Amino acid sequence: FAGKLGKLFHARPNLIKTGDGDFDAHFLCYAANEPGTLSFLSLERRKMLLNLLNQWDAPISMSFVGNTVFVAISITEDIFNPTIFHSLLNYENTEKYYLYLQKIADLVKLA
Repeated sequence: FAGKLGKLFHARPNLIKTGDGDFDAHFLCYAANEPGTLSFLSLERRKMLLNLLNQWDAPISMSFVGNTVFVAISITEDIFNPTIFHSLLNYENTEKYYLYLQKIADLVKLA
């Protein structure tokens, strides 16, 4: 019984290799739908992910659930810090986070 329970909680889809050595060295892809995952991870998307990884120097995770893609980026800065101690006229921080979101949206929307 314990063996079956262990398999249930440690079950993981198959590891997918894209054939792109640089991408495969930086990202692990687990998926139940290998053709769909490989189709989504086109050469252009893989290049975008590698560029984002190099630009941000932050862990990037993607999860595919049904027809939905979830993207997570681990940022150590406190992006929810209240602006009462900072000038609202300085748009650099706002612009930086806007660009984060824009690049993620571009990654997901890429046809």
